[in-house]
This record gives sequence, C-alpha cells and structure tokens, in this order.
Amino acid sequence: MKNFILVKSFKNNFKSESILFTTQILIQLLFAPLMLLFWNKENFNLWILFFSIPSLVSVLNLNLTESVRNQMSIMFERKNLLNLNKIYSNLIFSFFYICLFMIIAFIFLLKSNQILLDNINILVMIFSSSILIILNGVNYCKFTFRGDIKKWNLYSISYKAISLISLSISGYFFDDLFFGSLIYFFLTLIYFIICSNFKDKILVFNFNELDKFTILKIFNKSIQFNILNISSILKHSGLIFILSLLNQLTIIGTISTAKTLFYFFIIRFLDVITKPLSFEFTKNFSNPKINQKLLTNVRSILYSCTIIILFVCLILFFTGENIYNFWLNYNYVINKYLIFLIVADAFFYSVGNIFLLPFKAINKFLPISMFEICINLIILISIYFFINNNIIEIYEIILISSILIFFFKIFYFIFFFKRKIFK
Repeated sequence: MKNFILVKSFKNNFKSESILFTTQILIQLLFAPLMLLFWNKENFNLWILFFSIPSLVSVLNLNLTESVRNQMSIMFERKNLLNLNKIYSNLIFSFFYICLFMIIAFIFLLKSNQILLDNINILVMIFSSSILIILNGVNYCKFTFRGDIKKWNLYSISYKAISLISLSISGYFFDDLFFGSLIYFFLTLIYFIICSNFKDKILVFNFNELDKFTILKIFNKSIQFNILNISSILKHSGLIFILSLLNQLTIIGTISTAKTLFYFFIIRFLDVITKPLSFEFTKNFSNPKINQKLLTNVRSILYSCTIIILFVCLILFFTGENIYNFWLNYNYVINKYLIFLIVADAFFYSVGNIFLLPFKAINKFLPISMFEICINLIILISIYFFINNNIIEIYEIILISSILIFFFKIFYFIFFFKRKIFK
C-alpha cells in the first residue's frame, strides 16, 4: 500500500488547506483590530455575543455534512452511484427539517435574554446568514465527496475575505450594527447562490429517491458527529451565552480574542494536516483489503502530528503575551497563566482529535462523543452556578475537562483501533 502522504490527492488538498489556513489566520488577526477601530469595543463585544446565538442554536444542525460526505465518498470509491445519488437526494430534504427546528429554537432563545430582544433586527440578519451557511453543507458534500477540496476552499476563502473587509469597513460609514449584519447577510446569500450553481455530472437530485428509511439512516450515521458538534458548541458558544446572562461583556471579549489567537489558531493549523488525511483515510479504509502496513503508517502519521502540535503550542506560549498585546493594542488584559491554560486546553483537545481521526473517517466513534458531551455539559453547569466571573477559575476547570477527554480518546485508540477498522 502506497504511503498516502505521497499521494497526489493528499498533496493537492494539503496545499489547498495551507492556503485556507493562512487566509483564515490573516482574517482572524485583522478582524478584531478592524472591528475595534471602526465599531469600538462595546459594539465588538456585542457582535461576539450576537454571533454566539446562531452557533448555540446550531446544536440542532445535526452536523450531517461530515458523516454524509464520508458515506458519499465510500459509495463513490466503490462505484455505487445508485446509493450515492440516493444519499445526496435525501440529504437535501433532511436539511430543510433541520432549519425548521433551528428557527423554532431561535425564537425560544430570544426570550431568555433582554439584550438579544433589544437587538432583534440584528440577530435576525445574523441568524438568517447562519441558516444559509448550514444549508451550504449540501454544497460542501457536492464539492468534496470525490476527495478533492480545492474548489470548495477557493470559494470559502473568497467569501471570508470579502466578508471581513466589508463588515469591518462598514463601521466607518454606519454607527448601527444592523447595517453591518445586513451586509453580512447579503454577502452570505451571494456565496450560497454561487456554491449552489456548481454541478457535478454524476450527482442528480431525484424526488423519487426520497424515503423515510434513507433519511433516518442519514440521521443515524450522523449521531456521533452531532454529539461532538453539540459538545463543541457548549464549550465555546455556550460559555459566551452563560457569561452574557451574568452581564460579563468584558470577559466575553477577553475570552473570545484570547481563544482566537491561542486556541483556534492551533485547531485550524491542525486542520491543514488532518482534513486531507481524513479524506485519504476514508478512501483507504473503505477498501476491504486493509493491511498491517497501512495501519502502522497511520500510527506514524498520528505521532508526527502530535509532535508538530506540541512545537506550535510551545511557540505560542512563550511569545503569546507580546503578540496579543500588540495585536489588540492593550484593549484587553491578559496574563501568562491564562495563556498557559488556553494553550494547554488547545493542546490536549488537538492531540485527542488526532487519535480520533481514523474513527471519524469511518463514522465509528460514538462512545467518545458521549463521554465528551457529558464532561462539557457538567463543566458548563459548574461555571454557571459556582464560578461566575473569575476568568482564571473558568479556564482551570475547562482545562481539567480537556485532560479527562484527552485520556479517554487515547484509551479508545489503544484498545479499539484495529477492531473498528477491520470490523
């Protein structure tokens, strides 16, 4: 079996992910300073809060895209075009059900917070944009099921760059965040229409293929992805929402900006490697003739990724404070210990996900998802009732949860890797 680090599709996807990563980092580094410059600190804190609400509601998104893309890729590799189109047709129908539930949840959530009700026009625009992005998950599957992510990343990069520039600079012309949210909505709509116009010659939507059994199968295959997605939302957007209930907008700004630089930087850096690997894992593991050499190769790749992430984390820890203060011109206060907590959290989360990767490629990781969401839910409840507004204590308890989840993922990999792959 040829080493898939040397495979052409991996190289192309790796280059594409590298460009996407570089662009995303530039966007994230520019977004906060530009928003602070053109919109001021108070509006920026509100913008972060407003964006956390659609993310929180998206627990009902059910994250069909990754699991369905894997299934479509497997069907494509096995040249089973009949089932491939059946999955695709029912995926489109499934997304409309999801969006309906999300709208209901959004209306319910608005009533729980007076700040949200006072800015309902802005939230409607942002939420509508989020619905379009979720529906674009169908297009993601359509673009990437063959194992090539280059074209999708090109569209994604263009959309994010244009959105950043337009949204930030609009603060120079308008004082009301509603106009910024309106611009964001129209840009998202254009992005969705462009992606929807992309056609694949072997994918055909057919109403006659719609059936309850296939829809239920799609939801069943996505359960473990859904739980993992909900767990992540609880950890990030859920925390922002809890802090808003406690009227801690300054802490919201500090946590959001610190996580952008010290947490999500590491996660997105890892995506450059893991997303192309995931595509190759899915293609290779869909082949019934899996040999021991391939499995040994997988382990070596995962260990190498771990060393790379450790190196990146150490660099961020030792240089992070100066970079953060220069980046935001001392608008938010941060110390070395908080940086350590966030970087350590990102390290344990990232390395755990490295060893989860082979199981995600074949849709077999439900016990891990269940364990992770239980831990994060317990942590979020603890923060609300016992921690309140101490940012250091908040991140100490978050780090403990990440360490527990990390050890569970390593245990799962050691004891179940061969069994799950060969099953």
